[in-house]
Amino acid sequence: MGVNTKGFLPNISAEAVISVLQDLYPKGELHKTSMPTFHEFFLIDKNNEKRNLCIFEYGENVHNDFKEAGISLDLGAWGTSVEIIEQILTYFGAYLLKSDSGKDKWIFVQKTENNPYLELSPLEEFLQHAMEEDKPSLETRLFTLQFIKKHHEELKKL
Repeated sequence: MGVNTKGFLPNISAEAVISVLQDLYPKGELHKTSMPTFHEFFLIDKNNEKRNLCIFEYGENVHNDFKEAGISLDLGAWGTSVEIIEQILTYFGAYLLKSDSGKDKWIFVQKTENNPYLELSPLEEFLQHAMEEDKPSLETRLFTLQFIKKHHEELKKL
């Protein structure tokens, strides 16, 4: 088992991630392959690098570093792996682990790209921006985002 660069996107659908991939990599650079153990498996062929990107979809009770539902991206940690994962994450605002070798920690990558596949209400946009500015702990951000998603209708009435 090699060392990987990873991304984690809580409460994001695999379909939204795949739509971003299709926008980032035109035909000829992105090839979907099938592997029964992964949710989705893609070969990215760009700049003479053939990269295998695995997309895992976790349910609420699956053990992962975050102990919550979401999408995990795995890419072998060499070449432009950090840049590839980071570019995808900028469409969502999500978490990056440069190397799972044990020396790196998860960092939050802010949403900087306009993403038509991600629908956030004005309240969610405001709260996400506020959390990024105040730099609360990862656990606090995840708890707050989960709370907002769960109680969105009640919060809209306030």
